[in-house]
Amino acid sequence: MVLTIANKEGGAHIDPTQPIDIRAIEEENSMGWTHHDPIVGDKPMSKGPMMPSLRQIGYELEVGLTNYFGSELAP
Repeated sequence: MVLTIANKEGGAHIDPTQPIDIRAIEEENSMGWTHHDPIVGDKPMSKGPMMPSLRQIGYELEVGLTNYFGSELAP
């Protein structure tokens, strides 16, 4: 996932072609995810889970490295 985003979504460059499976997840909501709004009810997610998942991976990597190496990694 990280390499796909880096190579296709503007991390390293922007590639206008997307693999079919990535496009299905990101643009066609192939996983069927919904957002629950107590007033409106459930509605399909407008964006896929790739970017929030990448953000979570980065956070967990940062926490893991900080736990392993200590605060010497902190800016």
